[in-house]
Amino acid sequence: MSSERISYLFYRHYEKTASPAERTELMQLIQSGVYHEALKTGILDVLTKEKGDYKLSHAAAEQILSAILQKGVDSLVLPSSNELAESRNFTEESRAFRISWIPKLAAASAIVLASLLGYHLWDKDAGNGETPISLTGATADLPPGKDKAMLSLSNGTRLDLDSPDTEALLRQLGISNDHNKGELTYRSTSATIGYSTLTTPFGGQYKLVLPDGSKAWLNAGSMLTFPNTFEKDRRTIEMSGEIYFEIAPDPAKPFIVTVKSTADQKETEVKVLGTHFNISSYSDEPQIKTTLLEGSVEIARNGISKRLHPGQQAQIEQRSREPAINIKSVDAVNAVAWKDGRFEFNDNIKDIMRQIARWYDVEIVYEGDVGSKSFAGTIPRKNQISDVLKMLELTDGIRFKIEGRTIIVRAVPI
Repeated sequence: MSSERISYLFYRHYEKTASPAERTELMQLIQSGVYHEALKTGILDVLTKEKGDYKLSHAAAEQILSAILQKGVDSLVLPSSNELAESRNFTEESRAFRISWIPKLAAASAIVLASLLGYHLWDKDAGNGETPISLTGATADLPPGKDKAMLSLSNGTRLDLDSPDTEALLRQLGISNDHNKGELTYRSTSATIGYSTLTTPFGGQYKLVLPDGSKAWLNAGSMLTFPNTFEKDRRTIEMSGEIYFEIAPDPAKPFIVTVKSTADQKETEVKVLGTHFNISSYSDEPQIKTTLLEGSVEIARNGISKRLHPGQQAQIEQRSREPAINIKSVDAVNAVAWKDGRFEFNDNIKDIMRQIARWYDVEIVYEGDVGSKSFAGTIPRKNQISDVLKMLELTDGIRFKIEGRTIIVRAVPI
């Protein structure tokens, strides 16, 4: 059997012009295991025929073969030429129609197929047999989080930044709030003495420009306490939750982030001069993670300190008696995907559902043993929650039910 014949069969299936005999032939070739490498090459050929940057790795091709073996060749509905073109020419407004993926977990083969299709997987072919998300209660679906936060001033006043009534008071204090962009800006020349605290609820996010020009993006369920005017020799702030920072360089005034961990009541200190980094310190997560994109930071905890370089992540176990700081090389861009409006999943279902719970402000209830199920992929954060859950259901190992603001996660046999 020539590789040209295999590529031909895949392309015929891709164009939906394959005859029943050709589909049977393709499935027999896959099941035989003899033409494994040629089949992977055939998949690659199909998805790289179009011009542009839509690429597929050999690892992904391997997973597609695995998925076909599990579901059958008719389950492989590859995107059309037009759909691929649409997926390349995306903007921020059209990002929801482009689903990408991470080909790292063998258990994620089914979601890789979903990632190739984007939305089209469940709204293009009504008869594809997908089980719809069960929606009950008064709320049929839940919207994603949005720009919203509370600002606590040094005098104890709490201001809802989502309310237009706060604008006049903020202007008096030399604070500007661009509600449309979800951005709060402090000016050190006019800010009052004392500390302020910006807090995002579950289902909220916000951007803060600090008095020195440094920028901080707060993810859902986060808090940042900062001085209205920084000291002369240092810039010190406190945080919890998850925040991405872009620090304004000032060698004479080091920037210090104190991470408050409510999980074990211990503090972690991150010292920087000028850099881009992300800190995740949610109390319900097993680790505090500091990921460096640019520059250099020093992590200190319990008398131990280590320096990070770009592309590295410091991991600290929150509930461990050992004060270790573990350094790992990671894809730093994936760690800050949330800031750019994406979920980057490469975790087990419970890790993923904690992210979903914070962004959609929902409670998660588990039925059955779901702890070992893993997923990998990228999904836009501006999707309705049902769209995200539909993507996760494509593995056939999990089902979801939406009841008001509660998501019931149930394991099902594969």
